[in-house]
Amino acid sequence: MARLFLFALLIIGWSLPAQAQLAKRENAIKPELIVRNAAIPGSGTDLAILMRTTPGWHGYWLNPGDAGLPMDVEWQLPDGWKVEKLRYPVPHRLLVAGIVNYVYEDDYAVLTRIIPAAGATGMQRIAAKMRWLACTDKICVPEKGEVALDVPTSGFADPDPRFDSWLRALPQPLSSPARFALSRDSIRLAVPLPASVEVNDPYFFPAEDGPVDYAAPQKVSRSGDWLVVELKRREGEPKRLDGVLSYGNGRGLELAAVPGAVPEGRSADGTALLLAMLGALLGGLILNLMPCVFPILALKAMHLARAGGDERHARHDALGYMAGAVLGTGALGVALLAIRASGEAAGWAFQLQDPERS
Repeated sequence: MARLFLFALLIIGWSLPAQAQLAKRENAIKPELIVRNAAIPGSGTDLAILMRTTPGWHGYWLNPGDAGLPMDVEWQLPDGWKVEKLRYPVPHRLLVAGIVNYVYEDDYAVLTRIIPAAGATGMQRIAAKMRWLACTDKICVPEKGEVALDVPTSGFADPDPRFDSWLRALPQPLSSPARFALSRDSIRLAVPLPASVEVNDPYFFPAEDGPVDYAAPQKVSRSGDWLVVELKRREGEPKRLDGVLSYGNGRGLELAAVPGAVPEGRSADGTALLLAMLGALLGGLILNLMPCVFPILALKAMHLARAGGDERHARHDALGYMAGAVLGTGALGVALLAIRASGEAAGWAFQLQDPERS
């Protein structure tokens, strides 16, 4: 509803005569077309729409989230030329007044690929009419502009080095299919990601509006080489779930999940660590139930109890305890030997023994 309301306001704003005054305002986000190198017929080249963002402002991903609008581009190409779909870098989340938006708060490049017509020669002019939404945490302003660029169709000029970083910022295509399963209130998404891959603050950005509740927390777990993300379901029954899985340091995977079995995940939070620590503590307590440890524990206790007492009495107590420990341990050993002699398997500290060597 927030997005529809905002969209209605923008339509009204773009249609009002007062928009002529807004046109005098300098855009907070300024677009620029940049080509990687010559667009050779038969191969084409990469093209970037570089969005230069004024500090404090932000632009939107292809799915803006709870509110906002994606960028709209109307291409003007020479005859026979083609342009592929826009490819956005991995976005990040912005929470404002309980509304989750998928945005870019710095300069960002939206990439595509242009394919020249067969037989194209010389310099060819490409242009685009663009509309986008620029926002701060307090206001949103609809902006528009026109960009143009003369693209060479021959030559071997060095490619623009900025494309290396722009291409790295794009989510990488997933090599294996992802799967998802629906329940009444949730969508469980399984993404094939080797357990050796470091994951830092993973988050799934759905490409389509509708099935996922943006504001709800996402629960992430592991199941071997699968990363399992539990999403709160909002509406609809998707046949496919497209989007981007961000997994830290600007990295992301572009995926198109299909219905299928989703494994049960192992919690990726601190529960597993807590259980491991409790297990270690329990193991330490069991380890102390040894004849060799009993005298040490008792001597420490006697030392604390007799602190400041008479030295002669302490010596008598120590000798008496030593005799008791020797006799008690010896009696235990005789009992164990007698049990073994009767044909029964018995031992002490069996939890530390290797069955193959006992």
